Amino acid sequence: MIPGKEVKLGDRTFTMPPIPFLALKKHKALLARMIQGDVDPVKLFETDFDGLFDCVYLTLKRNYPALTEEELGALMDLANLKDAIGAMMGGAGFEEKSASGEPQPAKS
Repeated sequence: MIPGKEVKLGDRTFTMPPIPFLALKKHKALLARMIQGDVDPVKLFETDFDGLFDCVYLTLKRNYPALTEEELGALMDLANLKDAIGAMMGGAGFEEKSASGEPQPAKS
């Protein structure tokens, strides 16, 4: 199991490892905006749902290779979307934005 942030999706708790290079390669513009901290997860859902879902899915697949897109789609909802994104970015070394809007490095 690759270390990362825990996130509860549906009735399961997952350990979200750092984002794999496959996701970075496929969605570099989306992830760059997220790292810069200039996106809101709910607005991001509206503008790039497929890319966002794919990033979460590819990240979780590192620790849960049997996880299917359909299964993840049934577990994720609007109530846990922000938590999933936060865990994904936290696993990559970024935390919530500071009051100035800058992403903060993960605490060790």
